[in-house]
Amino acid sequence: MQAQLRRWVEATLGVSLARHEPLLVEASHRRFHRVWSDNASLVVMESPPSLERNDALVSMQRLLAGAGLPVPDIIAMDLSAGFFILSDLGNRSLEQAYGGPDRDLALEFAIAHLVRLQGIEAAEVPAYEESRFRDELHIFTEWFLDGLLRQTPDAAMPTAFEALIANVLAQPQCLIHRDYHCRNLLLDQKGRFGIVDFQDALVGPITYDLACLLWDCYYRFNAAERRRWLRRYQAQAGFPNGGEGASIGSSPALLSPAVKSGDRPSADASIPPSTRQSGDQPSAGSTLPHSGCAWDEAALTRALDLTALQRQFKAVGIFTRLWLRDGKPTHLRYIVPVLDAMQEIAALYQEVQPLSPWLERLAADATVQTARVMRKTP
Repeated sequence: MQAQLRRWVEATLGVSLARHEPLLVEASHRRFHRVWSDNASLVVMESPPSLERNDALVSMQRLLAGAGLPVPDIIAMDLSAGFFILSDLGNRSLEQAYGGPDRDLALEFAIAHLVRLQGIEAAEVPAYEESRFRDELHIFTEWFLDGLLRQTPDAAMPTAFEALIANVLAQPQCLIHRDYHCRNLLLDQKGRFGIVDFQDALVGPITYDLACLLWDCYYRFNAAERRRWLRRYQAQAGFPNGGEGASIGSSPALLSPAVKSGDRPSADASIPPSTRQSGDQPSAGSTLPHSGCAWDEAALTRALDLTALQRQFKAVGIFTRLWLRDGKPTHLRYIVPVLDAMQEIAALYQEVQPLSPWLERLAADATVQTARVMRKTP
């Protein structure tokens, strides 16, 4: 920790730090440290104002915390320097939890809090505009195809990209985190859930965060698992055409009402729905986020998969850019698994099916290129 930051932390807290340790964040300009004082831990964040959207982080933290979502408290901040002291939500991500016995609990948490997030009124949050979706697809073309592989786009790519754009624009819109995946969701050893890295939230397609979760770039679910948790989401979010799992009659707590930004945080915001008391009832007149959406499971699955494909194109481009522009090889090993997932999706839908064999060839080429780079880097 740099001396200026440490002096600010100690002056702000009024105590000397007993100890501190850096926290690894691979794909960010921000730097994090866990600090201890009087046997309590906090997280210190250094977020360069010239490189990070700190105002957006603060406003989004207030919005989500006001809705009862388990995000870090901002204990102190110096916006001009980009210094923050945050409450500590732990360092056990869902990526780690997926490998243990509480894997299902982790997903129950993730689905329940996603439903709550989607119910937040977010009139002041910018929209996920069409131009941004197009720019994100261009990241794949610029950095992965041209930059890493030195290849030209497949002839079917422009038509497929238009289908992906049409899919996200046709969906009902709600507040979305935009990176709702296993590394930004936490579950500590005491069973407390946490959400981080939310500063880039926008209003966008309803399946976007679910696609981040179920088509995670860092963890692969099989088709049966995705179907199971899609149905769980469908039921909890109040889609009138069902899904398996909870219903208002069978497990009301799983269907917590939409939380408005002005509401007080719920006392049970970090308790998994399956462990709440059976008598918990939605408030009179409350509505579920998507009770007006008539999509059946097939329509929701199609929208989810195509949204995931759009996001995966972006992810492959960003993972490549981290290496070629920023000199960070940390995400090269995820490129081929993501391309494999993309090929799986493309094979299922007529609009993008012509890309399937091309994506398979790209995965083979990327295997060679990324292996060559990783052999040369520590």
